[in-house]
Amino acid sequence: MVRRSWFVLACASIPLVACGGSSGGGGDDEAFLAAVESLRHELAFRGVETLPDPPPVSDELFELGRALFFDKILSSNEDISCALPPAAVRYHRWAHAP
Repeated sequence: MVRRSWFVLACASIPLVACGGSSGGGGDDEAFLAAVESLRHELAFRGVETLPDPPPVSDELFELGRALFFDKILSSNEDISCALPPAAVRYHRWAHAP
């Protein structure tokens, strides 16, 4: 239960950290920075580590990823690609087959 509560705390803090913790109205930056630092300290104390920066991606690797994302040949029946949104998959013709 303790692990779950720390996970929930960390997830709930993501929007606060990602959005800068303010509604754009010139909030209290010092209080926000203190809250972020407190959260970082608590997560480090619990053994949560930050991810390292990803390695740089070459242009060739980027183009390969793009080609695979849109390639239909990777699906079992070669009919849909990863680029198809989940809502479209639900209403796809084979989704309603008996």
